[in-house]
Amino acid sequence: GRRGNSICTAVCNEVMRAGRHFATVEVFSGVMLRFGVIRPIEHLDGRLMAAMVTFTPYNEYWHSELLSGRTERWGSGDVHCCMYCHDGDCDWTDWGDVMMQSLSDWEGAEPYYGRVKVGLLLDLTEGTLTAYKNGERLGVMKNGLTGTYSWSIQ
Repeated sequence: GRRGNSICTAVCNEVMRAGRHFATVEVFSGVMLRFGVIRPIEHLDGRLMAAMVTFTPYNEYWHSELLSGRTERWGSGDVHCCMYCHDGDCDWTDWGDVMMQSLSDWEGAEPYYGRVKVGLLLDLTEGTLTAYKNGERLGVMKNGLTGTYSWSIQ
């Protein structure tokens, strides 16, 4: 969400390691957000977390720090953060040289505005992240997800 003119990100403490996981958020009128998955960031210490009041996983400033937590549990994939954006895009990053990549042509891409329930299905067996809107499946946003993730909202 936004805090003044800053973007803030919340990351769930639970880590998804295998199987299928589904989560929903209810979006209210006038709220623009991203909802998705991010690599677990439990390696970051409290001092750094305090400095991250306006943390966003898409800011290149944090990429090297975020990558420093890489473990074998991440698997071989390079999708480190992937979110369904209010404009219908699939925003994702490998925490490399490019800040963020936006896919607007994924199967079922559709924006969400007003009051709506947005759902995501993370399938770690298939390596996919699938979007839902008001209970209806829209399509697979992104392939190539491997290893561990946590839910995140921005």
